[in-house]
Amino acid sequence: MKRTVMIVMLCFIVFLPAWSSEGFSDIFGEEGAVSTEPAAGSGKEQSLSVSGEIGSEFVYYMDEAWESQVDVLTTADLDFRAATNSLEGGVLFHLEIEDIENQLDYSDILDTLYLRLFHSYGYIEAGLLKTEWGKGDGYHVVDPLNPLKQSGKVRTDLNAAKRAVLMATVNFYIAKQGLLELVYKPFFQPHEISAEGRWAVIDPAAIPGFGAIEPPDTGTLEYSQGAARITGSLGPVDMGALYYYGFFSEPGYAFTTTFTGTNPLDPGHYTTTADLVYTRAQLFGGEASAALGPFTLRTELGYWLSEDRDGTAPELYNDRFVYLGGADIMIPGTNLFISGQAAGTYVIDFKDLAEVDVDNVAAYGGTGHSLTLVGAAEFPFLRDTMNIRLSGLWLVQGKGYSLFPEYTWKLMDDFHLKISGQVFGGDTELGSPYSGWDANDNISVSLRYIF
Repeated sequence: MKRTVMIVMLCFIVFLPAWSSEGFSDIFGEEGAVSTEPAAGSGKEQSLSVSGEIGSEFVYYMDEAWESQVDVLTTADLDFRAATNSLEGGVLFHLEIEDIENQLDYSDILDTLYLRLFHSYGYIEAGLLKTEWGKGDGYHVVDPLNPLKQSGKVRTDLNAAKRAVLMATVNFYIAKQGLLELVYKPFFQPHEISAEGRWAVIDPAAIPGFGAIEPPDTGTLEYSQGAARITGSLGPVDMGALYYYGFFSEPGYAFTTTFTGTNPLDPGHYTTTADLVYTRAQLFGGEASAALGPFTLRTELGYWLSEDRDGTAPELYNDRFVYLGGADIMIPGTNLFISGQAAGTYVIDFKDLAEVDVDNVAAYGGTGHSLTLVGAAEFPFLRDTMNIRLSGLWLVQGKGYSLFPEYTWKLMDDFHLKISGQVFGGDTELGSPYSGWDANDNISVSLRYIF
């Protein structure tokens, strides 16, 4: 983490003089606007912009009637961007405070930070970045570059749940609408999940020696990753192909049993410990979408090639095939928008796995196939000043579900009121997170000022 912060600071130090000479002092101009007139003798058009939002949210959990937990969240976003004809820099600060006494690190405040240099052939960018690969509508199976940060309430905005990570990209324009992206990530960051509290995803009691586990240091060049993606259009079809060399974002556990007593026949004289392991793998993927009248069709396909090709290491994930298919439609003559998607994973050689194999432990219902159905319906009305939305998902093999109703009212263009809810449930014996969150049903009211 310290290494990441030092690199980010170095980027700021190197490019700060350029930003300063291009109008840095004009931030506090009229209405936050910045002059785009060239500086004397520079010959370069320049701009500076500041935008963001401030809000608060009241969250009420409905598991214990009037004695239920109540959270009050305060949020703030500040998006700062500076640019010339050939150079752009930006930083987005995001602050979400539930308990002011909690200690924060840079990842709790710095959402993204980037520098982008434009050339005739494309552009180069580096920093703490978020990317979105794939043609799915807010849900993807071939989007491997950013880990998800699961803490507190479940987020329906996948991009907001992503954690920006240090990466550098080189992008080449191809023909008129094509783009080739080359990505390098020096370090690896896995998904962040809760192991305690009402939003826990895993049960530490089921993992021997969980409290003593020392995760591997993934902030070294040994965990470097690379990726490439090419996208373009062919008539009404947007398509792409991608390759990623890196790791699965979820860990596996390598268990070791040692004799620590005096009686070899007594099971109590043996101690089992666990080590965290990340599976090295490659992803080969494709994506496509097409607009056909009122419909938009979407698909993603991918194959994960694991280092555990023959499936003999229980702590490593097997090869797997992932897929997504869906369609959106704007009902003709109305403002009603409906979206539906099916996303799945099929683990190769699942039937031969040991009981303690990580793929077996993560499976639902004793099958290597996992299917998730995702749907949403949205209806804006009163000249788009109000909006009703209902989204949700169903984990088929895990028999778990979640529903997210939302109502938004634009009291003014820059002042929004939102009332939303979250409902979870399912078969508790299968152990999906949604059934485990059955007591986390909640309703919230939020106000946002956007500037």
